[in-house]
Amino acid sequence: AGSVRAVHGRVREIRQQIEELERRRREVTERGDFLRFQAEEIEAAGLSAGEDEALEEEHRRLAHSEELMAIAARMAEALSSDDDALVSRLAALRRGLDQLLRIDTAQTELAELFDTAYYALDELGNRMSDYATAVEHDPARLEDIRRRQDLIYRLKVKYGATVEEVIERGKAARIELELIDNAEWELTALRKQEAEVAAQLDSHAAELTARRARAMQSLASEVNAVLPDLGMNGGRFEAAGIPLPMTGPFGAEEVEFQVSLNKGFDPRPLAQVASGGELSRVMLALKTILARLDAVPTLVFDEVDTGVGGRVALQVGDKMRQVATSHQVFAITHLPQIASRAHVHLLVKKHEHDGTTATRVDLLNAEERVREIARMLGGDPESEVSLEHARELLERGAK
Repeated sequence: AGSVRAVHGRVREIRQQIEELERRRREVTERGDFLRFQAEEIEAAGLSAGEDEALEEEHRRLAHSEELMAIAARMAEALSSDDDALVSRLAALRRGLDQLLRIDTAQTELAELFDTAYYALDELGNRMSDYATAVEHDPARLEDIRRRQDLIYRLKVKYGATVEEVIERGKAARIELELIDNAEWELTALRKQEAEVAAQLDSHAAELTARRARAMQSLASEVNAVLPDLGMNGGRFEAAGIPLPMTGPFGAEEVEFQVSLNKGFDPRPLAQVASGGELSRVMLALKTILARLDAVPTLVFDEVDTGVGGRVALQVGDKMRQVATSHQVFAITHLPQIASRAHVHLLVKKHEHDGTTATRVDLLNAEERVREIARMLGGDPESEVSLEHARELLERGAK
């Protein structure tokens, strides 16, 4: 049974995985057109991280190209383009510095500072001249940038606050779409695995069914051997395996106890054919046989004495005492033969207290028990004959 339960759990786990995968595939399939549109639109844009910032910088240069060209040209001209330029004037100043150094040779550091400034300004003038020449004035490119920026803006409105978020949205959409392509392969693998594990389950269940059939036959034989001792001479007990629509964690069938209480009748489910007392006696027979295996600690038998008396009642009491060696047994009875077999006798009776009926339970001592058994025997509880009969019944029950 343990192997069946373990393999059944594995089958159930695989089937849950299949159901989850099919559910996700249905969801993605339903959203497929939308996801495909998202992925294709974003992929077609060919975005790159930081592209919007780079475009903004290029747009700013192109939009102000004429202004940048004019500024650079003026600076180049002021620095080095004519005789009145700053660099030309610095050259004249250098001659004065040379005269100073011939007189005060300790001031060579001033020459170094001057040269540094001179060459830096000269380089700046050359670069301004080159920059003025290199400034791009391209209206067509500027229009392309504006269209690209407009595309990026629309994508960001739809899919994310940044270009990076838009790119990630496209990747996520593509991953979901790939589920449709991969799901069939995964489902095929899972279904193959399900079939293999289901075959293992069927094998373990078949073995359990065979073992269970032998156990049910053995149980029925032992119960039927006990029933006559419990006043059910015409009774026949069977344990039947009822096939389940699908193998479960406890096998391919459920066990149903069936009984026929009269000869000539086919066994039917125990709950449908047995009275309270008959049901108690059948259960007593079962507990007698299964006492060592039953994990239920306490058993309560009610109406077990219905329809029995005399020797059969003694046999029922003996069986209950036998079960009591491994369980706590409570028996509700009016028969002295059964009560005399108990280890402990509790007397339940009603009485009136302050105008209200109450139930009282008394634990009887040895002498009180003798008188109660004598009363149950139908005699005079004060008669020595009745008391002697009660003592004899109790002594026999204690053996």
